[in-house]
Amino acid sequence: MRKPGRRTLNPSRVSVFEVRLQCEAAPEIGCGLKAKPLLQDLERLPGIEQAWLNRTGNRLAIVKVAQFDEAGDESLGEVSRKHRIALRPLGSDVPMAVDHLADSSLWYRADDVDQLSSEEARVIAMRLVKRLRHRVQLNDSQEKKLVRSMEVACANQLIRNPTQSAVDRKRRIAQAVLKVANEHLKGAALAVFAEVAQRGHRPLPGEQ
Repeated sequence: MRKPGRRTLNPSRVSVFEVRLQCEAAPEIGCGLKAKPLLQDLERLPGIEQAWLNRTGNRLAIVKVAQFDEAGDESLGEVSRKHRIALRPLGSDVPMAVDHLADSSLWYRADDVDQLSSEEARVIAMRLVKRLRHRVQLNDSQEKKLVRSMEVACANQLIRNPTQSAVDRKRRIAQAVLKVANEHLKGAALAVFAEVAQRGHRPLPGEQ
C-alpha cells in the first residue's frame, strides 16, 4: 500500500464531488478504466492542479489553482458531460473528505488508478476459476497457474487495451480468458470453461 504521508492541502482550494465510478466486476473498489481518462482530462484544465478518486469510487476531489474562477466550473461541466459521469458537489462532509484526502493512501490520481484495474483483474480471474472449480476438479497448482494467467490477461484488457464500451469489454475479456484456458485446459474442462466465460466477468447473483 502506498504511504505518501500527509499531503499539504489548502481546504479552500479543494472541491469534493460524489461520483458513481465503481468497478463493474468489483463494485467494492473504484473503476480505474473509467476514472483514468476523466482524471486526465480534469488535470488538463488550466484551473485544476490535481484530481483524485477515492478507493471506493464514490468520491472525486479536485485541487484548484489559486486563480480558479467561474469559467473553471464551466469547464468541469464540459468534462463531466464528455465522460457521462455526473459530478455532484458533496454536502456537509467536505471537511472530513478533505482531511481524509490529506492523510490517506486510499486516493488515486490518473497515474495510480491502474492499481485498481489490477485488483479488478484479479477479482475477475478468481471469480471465473471459482465457477470452473464448482464443476471441474483442479489441483492447487493448476488453480494457481490458471488464476495468475487469467489475471494477467484481464489486466491487459483493462489497462493496456481499454474500451469504454461495456459490450466490447465483455467480448474482449471473454476472448482473452478463453485463450488462456486453451493453454491450460483440455477436453471437458475446456468445454466447461467456455460456458463459464460466456456468462461474463461481472458477478452473478450470489457471487462476490
